[in-house]
Amino acid sequence: MSDLQEGDATIPARLQLLKEQREALLEQRAKIDSTLERLNYKIGRYEIAVDTGILTWEKGAELTMAKNVLILSSSLRKGGNSDLLCDEFVKGVRESGHNAEKIFLKDKSINYCTGCGYCFERIGNCSQKDDMADIRDKMLSADVIVFATPVYFYTMAGQMKTLIDRCCFFYTELTDKDFLLYYDCG
Repeated sequence: MSDLQEGDATIPARLQLLKEQREALLEQRAKIDSTLERLNYKIGRYEIAVDTGILTWEKGAELTMAKNVLILSSSLRKGGNSDLLCDEFVKGVRESGHNAEKIFLKDKSINYCTGCGYCFERIGNCSQKDDMADIRDKMLSADVIVFATPVYFYTMAGQMKTLIDRCCFFYTELTDKDFLLYYDCG
């Protein structure tokens, strides 16, 4: 014999009451879940607005800001392997809705770092007057910087090494950026 007494007429009524209470709680949970979903959506939109300065309520409209991608190519041959791969990279970046600019280092005048210390005395400035100042500005405004170089004698091309050495006077300003290093062998 069970703990329940035989013939207790309230058992079916109690069972029905428990089922109704469960149903009411499930409905409340569905409302809470729906409210949480709307709240999470709003929080997400405000987080995007904090980053972009744009607040929108369109569902499914993902706000992605176009990134500025700077490709620094030290290929010595226009139309060579490294240069062609850089062009394909630029094409892919643009097809993805981002901005891309390729700088062909061979066409720029970038002097060697002389180690004079001028940049340490006057932080952010270099004593040399060449194309590096313009490249610096473009690097600072880029979201993504790609260093693309062929491999010569098991290392990067000299033009790329010279450019990297000249970043000494502003490298601490290169923050919140993505960097890619592309080596082309053969």
